[in-house]
Amino acid sequence: MVPTKEPGEAYSQLLQLLVTMVEAPKGMPISDGDWWMNDRQTLAKKLIYHLCTLHQIAAGSVITLNDFETRIVDHPSAKVVARAVMENYLTFAFLFGPADLEVSRLRAMIWRMSGLMSRQKYPVLNAESQTKADLEKARIELLKAEITVHELFLTLAPVQQRAALKGDWRMNMKWHEIAKAVNLSVSFFVSSYTYLCDYSHSSYIAALQVGEADTPEAERALTTVTLRIANYIMALFIQHYSDLFEPAMATMQNSPCLPTAIMWWKAAAELDEAYVRRDL
Repeated sequence: MVPTKEPGEAYSQLLQLLVTMVEAPKGMPISDGDWWMNDRQTLAKKLIYHLCTLHQIAAGSVITLNDFETRIVDHPSAKVVARAVMENYLTFAFLFGPADLEVSRLRAMIWRMSGLMSRQKYPVLNAESQTKADLEKARIELLKAEITVHELFLTLAPVQQRAALKGDWRMNMKWHEIAKAVNLSVSFFVSSYTYLCDYSHSSYIAALQVGEADTPEAERALTTVTLRIANYIMALFIQHYSDLFEPAMATMQNSPCLPTAIMWWKAAAELDEAYVRRDL
């Protein structure tokens, strides 16, 4: 089933629901031992920023230079942002989707350590930056010590352990393997992600489509495809997020936008089934 509601209208409703759900747990206390849970909010906030940007791009814009004026729908940038949306969702679902909180705790620690290790490679330009780098280096060592004695870390394959300690939070997993791990149709992911990456990497096909879409209407049609992908991702994220926070679940259940989310959940499930049948 492809939802009959215009994807732009559904996008607005799903985004409204997502934002109110993420705001719902604001102020909930987090114990010192569960510091990693706060990262759920910051990663969700990052997703919202991407989605708001995509929403603005899809609305179209006017380029004005002196006496020259033209209206465009920047579908190439929409696809670049949509790729970030998809990666953000997969990261969130992989880190915080598991029912076992200890799995999430370990993955979140590795993810945080990975980010801090990456920043250690940045050039240090002043004393303030050096102080910050030194503090974060000490934090890396504390995280590494906690990770290496975690009982679930000890059950990982040696190659995964080595990758994690080198700063690879995906532990040698490719994006399509992350998609499989969070129960997203791998075929859907590969086809959609490859399409979006063509634009991020400036492939010939991307340039070809940009050249062929020579009217705002044609550009809007290409943007519609991107909005459909984003709607699927938003619907799945809403499901994940509602399972994490009771206030978010209550907000979702009482939202006038819930029917739109249900419609896209059903569409996502049917899409998964279609891809499974195709792969048989």
